[in-house]
Amino acid sequence: MNATFESARSQQPAILFLDELDSVGDRTKFNGEHAIYSTQVVNHLLECIDGAEGRDKVIVIAATNYPEAIDPALLRSGRIERHVRLDLPDADERADILRFHMGYSSGSEELSLLATGLDGWTPADLEKLARDAKRCARTRQREAQVQDIADVLPPLQILSDETVTRTSLHEAGHAVIALLLWSDMRVALRIRKSYRPSASFTDLGQAQFFHRQAEVHTRESLENSICRALAGAAAEHLLLGAHSDGVGGKAGSDIEYATRLATQIVASYGMGESLLFALEDETTAGSAAWRLPSSMRFEINGILRNQFERAKALLSDHVSVLRSLTDSLLEKEKLNGEEVAEIFFGCGMTFER
Repeated sequence: MNATFESARSQQPAILFLDELDSVGDRTKFNGEHAIYSTQVVNHLLECIDGAEGRDKVIVIAATNYPEAIDPALLRSGRIERHVRLDLPDADERADILRFHMGYSSGSEELSLLATGLDGWTPADLEKLARDAKRCARTRQREAQVQDIADVLPPLQILSDETVTRTSLHEAGHAVIALLLWSDMRVALRIRKSYRPSASFTDLGQAQFFHRQAEVHTRESLENSICRALAGAAAEHLLLGAHSDGVGGKAGSDIEYATRLATQIVASYGMGESLLFALEDETTAGSAAWRLPSSMRFEINGILRNQFERAKALLSDHVSVLRSLTDSLLEKEKLNGEEVAEIFFGCGMTFER
């Protein structure tokens, strides 16, 4: 670290890039025999970044795929303070990325059409695709063409009608509960009926929520968010008898997100049966619940169960709009906020608490 920062100082003005910043770790999560050393590593990185004297023309930039795993002290003002989220590229951006890596001076309609079918692919996936296409062209002893990209694409995966219907129902469940519980909510939905697999995980469906974020949270507002997160699983239970593995399995999933909020209610915000502070809200993950006393774990599970049953009850009372949204999403594959609202309020639905 010392050598790297000293090298940047000696060459300033300079940009110092720290890749995979999450690998440094978070001091609140260290345990075991190496915890002291790992803490010293984070502390020294903080000292290097804070050492502003003689480093006024060095800009420190970092990147990560896991911002939740970074020590909060690294992200505070005066350190790595400005945060920019880079979402997956859209169809036009995917075409531009492929054009760049293929070395084309301009795009083409054929390239744009091909990029449209690569929804969910990351820039790294697209770069690898371009490398594979160039390799294919070399074996054919000619310049790379769009056809080479098409030839090295993985086979198109067609999802079964059962899977597509379940996914549509799941996403519609999220939308119905969100629109019932928030008066200013807009929801956009999308599903896939087919996809080309890549090295990056591809969601089969997605619900995007747009509304003004609360300035402060109460237990009621947090429970509403838990109810919304579990609504997809509740919709599957209500109409199909059980939910699929799509509701959990990873950080950021419906169940992990709901568990994280329930854990914060009980262990961070003093909104449960105890006022005991046990966890910082900024570093709480869904798995943190297992480190808590059994009484807290029991209470967290009770919150999750109550909100799951609440979501099922609300969806049961509004099953007609749930079916209408599911059918429309099955037909169109994408519904924007206005289309979702039109279906919702067209069925006579109103905001409720």
